[in-house]
Amino acid sequence: MKVLAGTCLLLSGVVLTGCGGGSEVAAPPPTTTPKATTAPPQTTTTTPTTTTPTTTTAAAPSRNSRGSLVKRVGEEAGTTDANHTPVLNFTVTSIRTGKTCKPTESDAGKPDNGTFLFVTMDVTTSPTYDPSGNSGFFSPFAWQTIGADGVTQSKLATPQVYGCAESRNGGLPDQLAPGSKYQGTVVLDTSSPGGTLVLRPPSMQGGGGWEWSY
Repeated sequence: MKVLAGTCLLLSGVVLTGCGGGSEVAAPPPTTTPKATTAPPQTTTTTPTTTTPTTTTAAAPSRNSRGSLVKRVGEEAGTTDANHTPVLNFTVTSIRTGKTCKPTESDAGKPDNGTFLFVTMDVTTSPTYDPSGNSGFFSPFAWQTIGADGVTQSKLATPQVYGCAESRNGGLPDQLAPGSKYQGTVVLDTSSPGGTLVLRPPSMQGGGGWEWSY
């Protein structure tokens, strides 16, 4: 069999190059796989937080409609000077009622108004306490009672009060000394066996004072 010159054989789908008169078949260009692009990490800027300190001012003690500070038995009360420094502190430790007292005279022992009040107190004055203008701070004339009916009674210093041993022997002095401590009982004569006890010293007759329930 004759082989024709210039004829190229196609074997199994393979193109043989170098045959005369033939042309080269270019290989297909390589396939390029695109690379994944990673986005640069985001930068987060944090703004520092500034805390401004606050100042809390103590609220002034609240007063009732009569202008008095309401206290409980056993709770401390007191006064301050112009610089708000405490100069007089006192605590009503008990309030007791009774129909009789320990008499020091033959005609004493029974209240004129119906009920004795025995107000026991602890009192302390600072070294800078000024007694001028504070005479009779805890005298029987400085107290009032308000009955359950709302009636205010201010005349509690009856002669019978001064005839009680609790008042004469265990009472508080009219004039308190600076830098001193006292314990004593004030005896009052009231027609109200229960209600509100008011302390309004002579220096506070224009308003103010303290109150206790009894």
